[in-house]
Amino acid sequence: CHFTISLLIFIQGIMEKKKIIIIGGGTAGASAFAFLQKKLGHICDVTMIASKEIPIVGVGEATVGNINTFLEICGMDPEKTCLGDARGSIKFSVHCKDWLREDHSYFTPIGLFAMEYHDMVSFQRPMKEYWESWCGLKLALANKSPFLKKEHWDTPLPKMWREYAYNIDAGLLGKALMEHGLKLGGKILDKKIKEVNIIDEIESSSKDKIDYLTAEDGTRIEGDFFIDCSGFKRLVPNACGYTPKKFNEDITNDRAWATRIDYVDKESELPYLSCVECQAMEAGWRWQIGLRDRIGTGYVFSSKYISDEDALQEFKDSFGGDRIKDEECQLIKFETECYEKQAGTNWITCGLSAGFVEPLESTSIFFMHNNLISFLSLIKQNKLPQDVQMVSIGAWDQGALETDINYFFLWNQEKIDMYNKYVHDTFSCTVDYIGAHYAFNQN
Repeated sequence: CHFTISLLIFIQGIMEKKKIIIIGGGTAGASAFAFLQKKLGHICDVTMIASKEIPIVGVGEATVGNINTFLEICGMDPEKTCLGDARGSIKFSVHCKDWLREDHSYFTPIGLFAMEYHDMVSFQRPMKEYWESWCGLKLALANKSPFLKKEHWDTPLPKMWREYAYNIDAGLLGKALMEHGLKLGGKILDKKIKEVNIIDEIESSSKDKIDYLTAEDGTRIEGDFFIDCSGFKRLVPNACGYTPKKFNEDITNDRAWATRIDYVDKESELPYLSCVECQAMEAGWRWQIGLRDRIGTGYVFSSKYISDEDALQEFKDSFGGDRIKDEECQLIKFETECYEKQAGTNWITCGLSAGFVEPLESTSIFFMHNNLISFLSLIKQNKLPQDVQMVSIGAWDQGALETDINYFFLWNQEKIDMYNKYVHDTFSCTVDYIGAHYAFNQN
């Protein structure tokens, strides 16, 4: 009799779905919703807490090469999602204009389709020849991008063919991800989270375990695991009393004026601006990103060298005429910083709640997808990939998670430490990469 009861309890523990709560409905929250519902929906109840009253911070609107793989893991078609639903364009490169000196350009192409680096060294080929061999750069210089017509979708092509990214409307991308998560069976609650309640230190040795959430209307929301996508509010790290590590000595930019403008001559502007333009300015740089229906633009600058008002005026003057409207500009304040602890006993952070590197090279969406895939890799395989390129991230994800939910919740201190070290190292290396753009510019 005792054996039968124990067996029933054990079986019930296996069959009972655990609750995953996603805090926030921006790009990070929507990504987590679609991704986790696709990969864990068969063994977990996934619920996103997202208030329609909270605006989405999504001004850069450019991605890097991992976006294709991430959307495919979610069960979505990248081209349909980014070019159709999100009204985007294909991005093959980033164009740094006038950084070294006036009238000088250099590009950072996306992808791996080019001359092998060791061939250049072994055969002593010129550096210029190496860079000009890059498929992405060649197309960017010609203001062109490839697009495979539907009738040729079954044509066998090298995997490298799709090593390009997209410029997207972040709001529309989030909407598509949410709709996909709902279609797969996820739930969305329209509420604002007021407080993250951490279990009292006396009762818990972990000191960072979330007990429950409290909504503004007083609703108590309980879960087994939490994904903090609360943006700059950073609800979970703040509840735990954590302080982010700052990289102000490496990256001094801390402000951005952002807006959207119409095309003047779309036929000539869109092909050029699908390759993101980063124009050097007096105290930073101006971005222009060409989407199907409009241009996303802004001025990233350092408050150490220019006031907010003067930066806005310089931004407006850089276009001439009256293309930039004061009332349509948004000032965003930020710091290049991240938390050394981006995971705890029953939570991880994702997106702006984990950290932020200034917008150059469009790394924000990459970080949120990197965190999600790294989390899944750890709970499935108890390991992380080594030396992963942005383009190929996600390649290690194979098959569905085991149906034994108890296996999933072996989220122990060893995995937490591995996760925290990996995501912090990734962030730190990216800061060095972005910093290199400034270290070598002379303008």
